[in-house]
Amino acid sequence: MQKILLFFMLFILFVPKLTAEDEQGDLLQQFYDEKNYDEILKYLDGSEDYSSKALYYFGMAYYMKSDDQNCLKYLNKCIDKDPSNLDAYFIIGKTYYYMSEYEKSILNIRKAISIDSTRSIFYSGLADTYLELQNTDSALKYYQISYDLGDAPEQTYFMLPQVYGALNMNDKVIEYSYIAKEQIARDTDRYLIVLYNIGLFEYLAHNYDKAEDALVELLSIKPDDYLSIPKLIQVYYAKKKYDMAKPLKEVLYEAEKKGLLNEPMDFMFCFDQFTWNGKHIQVHERYAEPDGKLYYKHLFYILDEDENIEFRIQTENSPILVSMGTGKYLLGMNKGDMHYTFNIGFGEDFNYEELKQAVIDILDGKIKPGAASRRASE
Repeated sequence: MQKILLFFMLFILFVPKLTAEDEQGDLLQQFYDEKNYDEILKYLDGSEDYSSKALYYFGMAYYMKSDDQNCLKYLNKCIDKDPSNLDAYFIIGKTYYYMSEYEKSILNIRKAISIDSTRSIFYSGLADTYLELQNTDSALKYYQISYDLGDAPEQTYFMLPQVYGALNMNDKVIEYSYIAKEQIARDTDRYLIVLYNIGLFEYLAHNYDKAEDALVELLSIKPDDYLSIPKLIQVYYAKKKYDMAKPLKEVLYEAEKKGLLNEPMDFMFCFDQFTWNGKHIQVHERYAEPDGKLYYKHLFYILDEDENIEFRIQTENSPILVSMGTGKYLLGMNKGDMHYTFNIGFGEDFNYEELKQAVIDILDGKIKPGAASRRASE
């Protein structure tokens, strides 16, 4: 049973209901508060005469030590003595969740809810399980109940915007991401994920200032977050702040030289996106500039409604072009099995607005190719 960051770590103390003094149970509770789980287990002496509270903390000690079978053994004994122990039902449900036995998880968490339907954490745990079953609608329902009840666990705040994103409800993603930002500790990976999601979805909503704020904050915390750097570059391109993007590109180039980037960013990165005639266009830049060889540098991918590549327009550098002194790049297009060249040249320090407009003119048919040939492999 692995308790990873993405799911709520149950360090919250669940205290069973007791009607009589229980010195051993109180002592085990103290050890649990101190996270001294091994000390708790020293009190297991083979006796069957344990209180419900003691059995509960034996089970919780095994839970925190990722011993699923012994956790279930003692929590079920706890319930045998006290069937009203809703927290034991919940931990059994979470244990089955970590064991990927999701139907048993749901059954036990629902038992806890049947005893007390006001506990936010129970609904959050139920939502986690439905999410694993890919039942997104039910997951959203129970995360929302958890949130609406108040005093929700961090898991609820973290997951709500992600589930709304899976349902393509972008306005809700933004709304609940800002709420999550206020509820999640700043020194956690979750906080960085929330900032990235705010940056991404504010960018998609064309709220570029808000997207910039979120991504700048993210990179102030983690400057080497190489997945976030291209997104901030795209924000600056959308705002036409090209000079602001230059140092960020330099960071990526340096990281590429040091082998710090993973696929596909070790090959190229996306620096702009825009729409033409209802089609999504992504613009990428490749790092490599091999001497004496033809290479493509800036690539405009024209995508269909399913985000598949239809064709591509790119800047092309060739030794012949350089030797003629007419510039560094010509525009070319790969479409089907054909390659087209356009008699439009750009220098190394070209104006991006001019390049983008030339690409749009090609798409609009205003600029015709000067040459065409069967396409060779790159």
